[in-house]
Amino acid sequence: GRRGAGWLLIYNRHICNLCLYACFAVPPRVSDEFRNVTIAFNSTFTKECYLRGALQVSVNWTKDGVLLSKNNTLVIRKATFKDKGNYKCTAKNDYGKANSSFWIDVTVSPQIIEPPINQSVTEGNSVNFSCRASGVPTPTLVWVFNNADLPSGINQFNHEEKSFLEFLSVTKGMEGTYKCEAKNKANTTISSATLRVYGKCNENDDNDDNDDDADRDDDADDNHDDDDDVTLTLN
Repeated sequence: GRRGAGWLLIYNRHICNLCLYACFAVPPRVSDEFRNVTIAFNSTFTKECYLRGALQVSVNWTKDGVLLSKNNTLVIRKATFKDKGNYKCTAKNDYGKANSSFWIDVTVSPQIIEPPINQSVTEGNSVNFSCRASGVPTPTLVWVFNNADLPSGINQFNHEEKSFLEFLSVTKGMEGTYKCEAKNKANTTISSATLRVYGKCNENDDNDDNDDDADRDDDADDNHDDDDDVTLTLN
């Protein structure tokens, strides 16, 4: 037999003594995996529109309502921010029509362009850390201390792509490693720096040093007095 446009022709009826013939009208079926996607800047993205359909299926791809292509497979090469938008696939034949849409977002992984730097400070003094990152969308900056939350007594300020840590009065417990984590939907990037805290000078040691200096001054005065008591006799 031969299948045509709505016709079934049987050339030899003796092929089958008892046969059941049926004609199925199959409308297009589009991919059921259409979901919002995120693609990296300068990457390649491909997506097929319909999975099956009877007879010839025509396809239209649109972006934000504007016709892009009539091919079944959508191809985006070297994606740029102009490729961001709402995409819709429509497939139709004589038996029906199906469509599906999804959103494409184009991203750039975070990069830390001003990392925090190592710091050394005496206990009780102040110090600051800063971190700056770029990316699309703008990364969220999070600080971690020794792989845990920040200790109390530290103020964090964020402004656009930059984050600051302010230590008004450093304690020994603040000594350790501080990580700046830059996060967006594309990726996470980390940079770290170390804070070293020196103890204060002991006041008692200072007093002892002063006492030693005073004793040395007294000894010097005594020696000077002894020199005054020396009498020279000349014959």
